Amino acid sequence: MNPFTIDTTNGICAALFIFLGGFFALQSLDLEIGTAFRMGPGYFPLVLAIVLILLGVVILIEAVRFESEPIGHIAWRGMLFILPAPIFFGLTVRG
Repeated sequence: MNPFTIDTTNGICAALFIFLGGFFALQSLDLEIGTAFRMGPGYFPLVLAIVLILLGVVILIEAVRFESEPIGHIAWRGMLFILPAPIFFGLTVRG
């Protein structure tokens, strides 16, 4: 019998998704939700928050069932050359 283990990488990801989904679901309850035919401003954020929570639960189940590979080397050079371009564009665009 195998001991109960959780893959830490996927477990942290699942916990983050569930936490953020719960936070946004609670925040969307302050808005008027409405019905499926007459949606209020809080309907779509609530649906997206529920989808995020469900995705977190699926990832958590996968984290319990399978062990994944550890996170490898981060390509810092690629981020250094690619990320400044949209940041520069966002700071210099005139609207």
